[in-house]
Amino acid sequence: MINVAIVEDNISILKNYVEFLENFNSISVIAYSRSLHDFLSRKEVCGKTNILLLDLRLPKVSGEDAIPMIKSTYPEIKIIILTAYDDSALVDICLRRGADGYILKSSRIFEIYQAICDVSEFGAYLSPKVLSHFLHDLHVQKDPMPDGKMTKKEKEVVGYLFEGLSYKQIAQFMGISPNGVNQHLKNIYRKCMVSSRAELMSKIFNEKDHKPEAPVDKPEMGSRFKV
Repeated sequence: MINVAIVEDNISILKNYVEFLENFNSISVIAYSRSLHDFLSRKEVCGKTNILLLDLRLPKVSGEDAIPMIKSTYPEIKIIILTAYDDSALVDICLRRGADGYILKSSRIFEIYQAICDVSEFGAYLSPKVLSHFLHDLHVQKDPMPDGKMTKKEKEVVGYLFEGLSYKQIAQFMGISPNGVNQHLKNIYRKCMVSSRAELMSKIFNEKDHKPEAPVDKPEMGSRFKV
């Protein structure tokens, strides 16, 4: 069971999120607040929260400023930013300050569930729409760690990440097992000296050279896995 808390100042949006997430047996919405102060004042709830859906535009304290405040006291809480703002600089600030995910409110509501699952299982999630804006606004360095040469498969994984694919989708497109993808990611993280998908993307986004390579034509998804 994933314990989820929500901080959103718009009451109608807040109710929609709560009603939607209550449909999933794997998720328990343990708290929802309209301000950061209200959430942080409930210490017992904070201690039980696995994932926090956090709006950026909150009264008194902005979401981006709230991230380090939350992480400093409750480092185990995974924070997913849920906002209408897709500015590349703002996304980068949130990632640098410790956000584990970033979703646009204009996305399909089911993406919230997908993000919660991905952050819970893999540690990070970025909306495909957010990635698309990043790639439009920024040139991305081909090799994020020049001294740590990535293999062709590792570069392929990075390319798919920047297209917004989930780890399971990457496994299907590459014809390997999810464990195989995880192994490639471990090697990529080690070579790039990062510890999460969010850190990897933040690092590459700040090297403004070339877009990472991905296959021009994706192979058909298959059911067979190979390492």
